[in-house]
Amino acid sequence: VNIASSQAAATAIVIETLDNTGGIDINGKAGGITIDTAPSGAISIDAIGVSSNLTLTSTANDQDLTVSTAGAFDTSLILASSGTGVDALRLFASATGGGIDIDSGTFGITIDSSGTIGMVSSLASASALRLNASNAGGGIDIDSGTFGITIDSTGTVGMVSSLSSASALRLNTSNAGGGIDIDSGTQGITIDTTGRLHFTSTLTAPSGSGTITTSGAVVTGTSTAFDTEIDSGDSIYATVLGLTEDRIVVSRTN
Repeated sequence: VNIASSQAAATAIVIETLDNTGGIDINGKAGGITIDTAPSGAISIDAIGVSSNLTLTSTANDQDLTVSTAGAFDTSLILASSGTGVDALRLFASATGGGIDIDSGTFGITIDSSGTIGMVSSLASASALRLNASNAGGGIDIDSGTFGITIDSTGTVGMVSSLSSASALRLNTSNAGGGIDIDSGTQGITIDTTGRLHFTSTLTAPSGSGTITTSGAVVTGTSTAFDTEIDSGDSIYATVLGLTEDRIVVSRTN
């Protein structure tokens, strides 16, 4: 059965049910259903007031549903929603073993939001949530505004670097008025190294005192103008640079 029209109009062929409860059902066999347009012809599928779907029911592996744009031009595939709920736009792999894979070219992936961006995993694994710059020359850059960055964990928080460099792991407050505050419970703070521990301050005015306790370590402490106390069971090297009004207290048990 062929239906053809030579009319030069967008409504050259119209299939319509006149009753408000009527519908149109198109079924195809193994030959499928193909809809094509000539160049500059668009396709529009619209529904009003009822949930709708485009579904492929697979019967074997590698039966994929592809929604794509073709042609090497500055075009976009846009998934948009004007919904007002927290799931206004949802990507959902419903199978227990399912996942979501997002790949991008050199322009990367940009996620913008005027609200919170949450990444949550219920996987019981040490790598439940992972950020991985897999290129040997890659890195991860995290920037924050005045509310800072908070990392909370009920387990160990580990920062590890395999870089062979004196600055392999670095904490840096770049603002001239910035500082680093480390607090601990009753288990204290332990610093282990196979090299020297080196503490340096360029402070030019007294601001308080501190205590450093070591066990079996070689410590180099450098100070310009604040009270420092070092207790050690082994060797101690203390260097005073321009000290004029404060003190360094050194005690050795052996």
